[in-house]
Amino acid sequence: LQNRGTIRVEFVRDTRMNFAEVQLAERLNRLQKDLPKSVMNPRIAQQIPDEFEQKPAFEFGVYGDLSAFELKKIVDKEIHPFLKSVNGIDDIQIRGGVDPEIKINTNMDKLNKYNISIEEIRRKINQYFFNKKSITLTKEHGEIVLSLTEQPEEILNLQEIIIKVMGEKKIRLKEIADVYLGNEEIRSENRFQGYPNFAFQAYKEANN
Repeated sequence: LQNRGTIRVEFVRDTRMNFAEVQLAERLNRLQKDLPKSVMNPRIAQQIPDEFEQKPAFEFGVYGDLSAFELKKIVDKEIHPFLKSVNGIDDIQIRGGVDPEIKINTNMDKLNKYNISIEEIRRKINQYFFNKKSITLTKEHGEIVLSLTEQPEEILNLQEIIIKVMGEKKIRLKEIADVYLGNEEIRSENRFQGYPNFAFQAYKEANN
């Protein structure tokens, strides 16, 4: 496809793939600042050789007269837990919708006051959320916004992260930034008959 590029990365046998994927994502995030502003964040997609790929036991879709955000809540809180509880089902994969996202909108005046850089904030967040694949940095309305995918209940924990120690004073994230719940940017959307659509693939447990 025009204006797109693909890089294939192969790993040796016995590689801890979850850890390798996190490391790869972190390196791509660091690379993003050196790319042109028009370039979207690189995305990582797993590719499994055909001989090892497991076929789904069944597939179906869900759509409705709701926004993608509202439908996502129903899928996550009702449909997905029900499917996971079905005897013999090992995994459910879902395509479609957008995830909730915690946004960190920094106060530039306070960053300058305490001599704190965006990179310092990023490093501290990485220490607490090292296993998260989505930590992105963007500029909105003259402010810097750090976004990471996480569960809403983690907002309070995130606010209390100590970013810097100045003598006896501990500068916490909530003192230099507003932390709030939003949603990931919609880059593409699956639709069926004009409505947001979610596609499900259910995989059986081994030996079932």
